[in-house]
Amino acid sequence: MREVARVLKAGGTFAFSTFNRNWHGFGEKRARSSVVWSNHPVKLSFRLLKHAMGLVRERRLAPLEQRDGEHAILLHRAHDFGIMVYATTPGQLRSQLSENGFNGEPLLFSVDGRPLGGETLLDEEYFHVVARKLSFS
Repeated sequence: MREVARVLKAGGTFAFSTFNRNWHGFGEKRARSSVVWSNHPVKLSFRLLKHAMGLVRERRLAPLEQRDGEHAILLHRAHDFGIMVYATTPGQLRSQLSENGFNGEPLLFSVDGRPLGGETLLDEEYFHVVARKLSFS
């Protein structure tokens, strides 16, 4: 945020997406991936290997998660548990934006473009943000 605020002109708009710390999929008890059955032996072998690699990756990366406070670094199921993502809450996001010279009331939108409100947004995996840098006279 600090670097964006540094390079963005006063009154400029910053649009980005962020993962939602409160999304139910980031809970302590995540749903495990499953193997889709196939009668084709090559397809089934590939799916089993991919599933096993995902389980190994999940076990290796899960200890790296950081869940302190309103923002967190979390293991995401994408790419068979192959990426760690930054996740925050709408409240923490507002605070971070205000601290870095942005209007503390950004516009929040769902993946399909619906305006969002509230603090928890449990059903939203991530949300889009439109924030305006404050203008100084």
